[in-house]
Formats: sequence, structure tokens, C-alpha cells
Amino acid sequence: MSNKLKPVYVKVFGDALLPLLGYFLWDWSIYFILLFYILDAIVGEVLVHLKTKKIKSYSEKVVVSSWIQQAVFSALLLIIGLVGMHLSMIVIEPTIDFWNEIYLFLSYEEMGIAQGYVLLPLIVFMGYAQYRNEFLFPRKFQTVTFQNLWRTQIVSRLAICILVIVLSSVAYWLHPASWVYVIAIVSATSIYQLLIDQRD
Repeated sequence: MSNKLKPVYVKVFGDALLPLLGYFLWDWSIYFILLFYILDAIVGEVLVHLKTKKIKSYSEKVVVSSWIQQAVFSALLLIIGLVGMHLSMIVIEPTIDFWNEIYLFLSYEEMGIAQGYVLLPLIVFMGYAQYRNEFLFPRKFQTVTFQNLWRTQIVSRLAICILVIVLSSVAYWLHPASWVYVIAIVSATSIYQLLIDQRD
């Protein structure tokens, strides 16, 4: 058990480290943190299709119509979550200019390099590396079923929606300091990832 948990904790710690460093050391805003997770969620949406395609190539038990149905539902939940995030940000920061924040996020320079040129490819590379190391190389496509794969995907999208509702309610009623949101977002994401990874 301990041998399995070790890499899980390292992975979760690594995933949590970047947004925390961004907020506490590099002056990222809450929306910067959300953009980081949004990009990660979009990459995850693409990777689940790669996994499904691999499962289908191995077992051929994937019904294409069901695949499309699950994909549409997952994408719809993600869109609802993204819209909810932006509505939440209006509650947290009523004067926020999203386009300007996105521009600042992409053009923000650390060590003389605009992070948009580094972070976007890095998130894509990390996502694909995780796909290879945790799905292809262990040959999980031979044991993971199409139904379980998409069940996990749908649950993750529902979790995003629930987190958005909770944070919106907290923002509306309590108005906590910005670091509270950051800790809550990173903690909730880490706990969810631990639960999913340990279940697998």
C-alpha cells in the first residue's frame, strides 16, 4: 500500500506546488490560478478521448454513439463549470476585466520569459506524459473499461461544478481574503486527486 501511495502523494504535491508558488511568490491573482486549472481541465478533456480511442483499439467494445453521448455531457458540464467560475470571479472581484487578465496571464514574465510561451506547452506536455506513464506504459487500456473511464470523467466535471457553487456561496456571504480561495481551490483539487488515484 505504501509503495502505491508514495508516487501519488508526490504527484499531487507537484500539481499543487505551481499554483501556490504562483500566488505566494509570483503575484498571481485568483483568476490566474483558475486559468491554470482551466487549461489543465481542457487538456484532460482531450486526453480522455485519447484513452477511449486506445481502449477501443484494444477491445473494440466501445460503442461510438455512447462515446459521443458521454463526450457531449462531459463538455457541457465543463462549460457550465467554466461559466460558473467566471460568474464567481465577478462576485469576488466585481471590477475584473477578463480579457485583460488573460493577456496579463499569457504575457506575464518570470526570468525574462513570457509564461504563455512556457506554461501552455508545459501543461500539454505534462498531460501527455501522464497519459503515457499512467495509462499506456502500465497498459491500463487492457483493464480499464470505457464505462469506468467516462464515469470518472463525468464525476470530475461534477466536482468542478460543486466547487464553483461552494466558492460562489462563500464569496457572496463571507467575503474572505483572496488567499482563502487559493488554498480552498488547491486543497479541494488535491484531495479529489488523491481519492481518485487511490481508488485506481
